[in-house]
Amino acid sequence: MQVITHSKVLSFIDKLDSRTYASVLRTLSLLEVQGHELGMPFAKPIGKGLFELRVHNAAAVRFLYGFNNEAACIVVAFKKERSSIRPQDIKLAQQRLAEYCA
Repeated sequence: MQVITHSKVLSFIDKLDSRTYASVLRTLSLLEVQGHELGMPFAKPIGKGLFELRVHNAAAVRFLYGFNNEAACIVVAFKKERSSIRPQDIKLAQQRLAEYCA
């Protein structure tokens, strides 16, 4: 499956330390291979067509993504600092998914 990544997400990834960067690449590779079938502990549906991609590392990193035309579109990235996803991150993900991956 093709994985499309928003430019802001690419910038976020480029700024990560080398260990976290490697973990992100491994997790993105899993998404590319398994697509819709990827589940916990790496991927979790969060509703409204959005999913959370969970990178397990010393610095917990999360990505929000959705699917369009057999491609996974990663539209938001952040370091996990709280137990739940901020509503503004979900709203941003929905906007970017509609604009970027329509």
